[in-house]
Amino acid sequence: RVGAEVGRMRLKLQAAEDYQSVQAQQIEALKGAQLRAAQLHEENEKLRVRVGHLQGGVDDFLQAEKSRTADEAHCYESTLAELREARAELESAQATCRRVAALEESNARLKRMSQVAMERQE
Repeated sequence: RVGAEVGRMRLKLQAAEDYQSVQAQQIEALKGAQLRAAQLHEENEKLRVRVGHLQGGVDDFLQAEKSRTADEAHCYESTLAELREARAELESAQATCRRVAALEESNARLKRMSQVAMERQE
């Protein structure tokens, strides 16, 4: 009987040691998983910060491009307005030149008529 009891106790002891060994392995695996989770969390935070910086850079770039585009559009509109004004002045100057030419032609005719009239009086 005592030998049977010792055998049962040895089996229980072996089972407890095996269970304890499995638990120790599970605890080590859990510690490894926790460490990896902490590392991933840290990497995630670094990536969030990096994405934030990149997003800020992109936002700054977009704002600069919007501003540059608006400036170019303003310059274009200003140039078109100046061009329209210059065309209007050119048309006015051309009309003035045509009137001057007509007046010079009329003056030349009047001079010829005046000269013919003076020659007839002589």
